[in-house]
Amino acid sequence: MQNSPIPQWAFAWRSCTIFSEEYMGNGKTGSAMQIETLEEYVVLAKHLNFSKAAIELSMTQSTLSKHIAALEREVGFPVVERSGSVRLTQAGALLLDCAQQTANAYRSGLSRCRKLLAEASPVRLQWFDAHDYFTDFLSSVDDIPFVFVSATEGEGGSYFSNLERNRVDVVSTIDITRVPELMDIAESKGITAIGTGTDRAAVVMSKDNPLASQESLRRIDLKDAEVFMPDGACFDEWRSGILALFGSDLDLKFVLKPIYNSMANLQRADFGDMIWISSVFDVENLCRVRDDVVARYELNDSPILLPRGILYREDNDNPNVAIFVERLAEFFVA
Repeated sequence: MQNSPIPQWAFAWRSCTIFSEEYMGNGKTGSAMQIETLEEYVVLAKHLNFSKAAIELSMTQSTLSKHIAALEREVGFPVVERSGSVRLTQAGALLLDCAQQTANAYRSGLSRCRKLLAEASPVRLQWFDAHDYFTDFLSSVDDIPFVFVSATEGEGGSYFSNLERNRVDVVSTIDITRVPELMDIAESKGITAIGTGTDRAAVVMSKDNPLASQESLRRIDLKDAEVFMPDGACFDEWRSGILALFGSDLDLKFVLKPIYNSMANLQRADFGDMIWISSVFDVENLCRVRDDVVARYELNDSPILLPRGILYREDNDNPNVAIFVERLAEFFVA
């Protein structure tokens, strides 16, 4: 995907500055007025009370008073009379109209800039399987554009290579922060990993599998089991994640089946005596269309919890990526 070029002015969000006339007109080195000072003046003019205005602005009364005094030094005349009750001076009343127009224009321009950036830079997401938490999060995001990037065998790659080659911006995957060898690889490639909690998982097997006759599974039952791996693109990462979840002492044997991990392909897959491990979301979808498989949702009478996380690059030049990741972190903290 080729994003449209973004004008440089669109990045001037947070540092809008109004320069005085002498500053602009004759090359003198006057001072610069921050847009926030004008907005504070507008609030003070609304209340005509320093205490009430300071409360609305979430600052101390003395700080607001200093800011208004700085504004008066900047414009060269008093904007309020402080004797007794607060009143606007005649010049201050004229300035108020200008301040309101300037603040409104700034907010409107800021909104347009953000909209431009959002429309020009959707976050490219790579979801290797669906799961509850991210589905809930994505349904709550309505102001950050995103697109799903398919990872087919022909054009796919590992979690890391797709980020390295700038094919995707954010990858939803297992929580590699719990897998030291994967963290070493990520750090060497400048990739950041964040854990986002756990998701319910299940073990799927053919009804002909000897394990299918057991109403409940114990961890030791999986000793020497063959694990069906449908997607070769991320074989090493997924294998490491499963070992971190179930333990390396079970001597699990991972069998790569060269089919892309899609529901259409899984509907036709021959599991034989192998087991398939995935999120409950995917497992339940599969069980709806196949009556020759069974699923076990607990191990040792406890839910199977799959650690989840995301991968991204902090040096990504798409500003929406940082916003997306920050929002995601806030969602899971909440």
